[in-house]
Amino acid sequence: MSQIGNVAKEDALLVQLLKKAGAVFTVRTNQPQSLMHLDCENNITGNTLNPNHLKLSPGGSSGGEGASMGFKCAVLGVGTDIGGSIRAPAAFNNSYGLRPTTLRNPTLGLHGVLGGQESIKGVIGPLGQSIDDLWLFQQALIDQNPHDIDTTLAPLPWKGELDTPKNITVGIMMTDGVVKPHPPILRALETAKSKLQAAGVNVVDWENYKHDHAWNIVSALYFPDGGKRILDALADSGEPMLPLTQHALNYSKAISISENWDLNVMRETYRREYHALMKEKGVDVILCPAYVGAGVKQHGAKYWGYTSLWNILDQPAVVFPTGMDVDKSLDVVEEGYSPLNAKDKEEHEACKSHLVITLRMYPDTNRTFR
Repeated sequence: MSQIGNVAKEDALLVQLLKKAGAVFTVRTNQPQSLMHLDCENNITGNTLNPNHLKLSPGGSSGGEGASMGFKCAVLGVGTDIGGSIRAPAAFNNSYGLRPTTLRNPTLGLHGVLGGQESIKGVIGPLGQSIDDLWLFQQALIDQNPHDIDTTLAPLPWKGELDTPKNITVGIMMTDGVVKPHPPILRALETAKSKLQAAGVNVVDWENYKHDHAWNIVSALYFPDGGKRILDALADSGEPMLPLTQHALNYSKAISISENWDLNVMRETYRREYHALMKEKGVDVILCPAYVGAGVKQHGAKYWGYTSLWNILDQPAVVFPTGMDVDKSLDVVEEGYSPLNAKDKEEHEACKSHLVITLRMYPDTNRTFR
């Protein structure tokens, strides 16, 4: 609420460039307190609801854009992502979303209280109704050479459509070894695996690689100030802290500059190890869940591990619909399951009361993003 009086004197660079390309902006959508939720609630406009089921979360932090995609308010949306904030809303609203690599899309002119935290950089990218929408967004933006103005960006042109390698290998990650996905997600992955194999695609099982270690690094780097910037912003207005803000800050710990540097080294080491493992196994693409379940109740999205992994690795990630429905006759909760840890237990218990979501199928196209 302390930032409610902040009115930009000019559009952010990305908005300027999209307008020049012919985009028409219709509405500003909701975001959560602190931006560090996989849900969408604040003390100004309240909860954003999921248009497919009003008791479910629309995802976050770009939850307003996700809901906009879900009920077809717009063809394209703009979101930001530092831990899953484009991908969770896309997944929860049966739409498409792209988390580009850092230094690709311009962030000049964006406003927030966490500016200057560069160990895990936030990115900006599209949500859409199809892969073609994401493609159009990126092409329209990159073709205008935003690096000429935002000098933090890599001066790389849009490469256009690339031929998919004939011998592409897809790794299927059924679980990250920390929290086991719910039955509908596991069934979707198994179905995708079968269809890829039937199409002649080389498919291998991708075993998680130190994903708990990855979370320990990335969660520490989100709030190296111990959450002070967020706490100060809340204190400035006197607004109450929302539960999911507190949940995010539970991982925060004020660290020294030296400790921050050490974590940066650990981050880079992990990136190199993961890349080397992919090369060793010949894996070109990893297919994995966007979230542990097909949806989650309002205020219940607490596990970021399936999305934050790609932020610490800084790899591009696309979310797309499965074209499948949740089916309680098929997606049966495993009885007698022994949880891996406290987080896994919490998600397993949530699965027992999960709500049925009907997902609609959208056509996909065969393209490679660079």
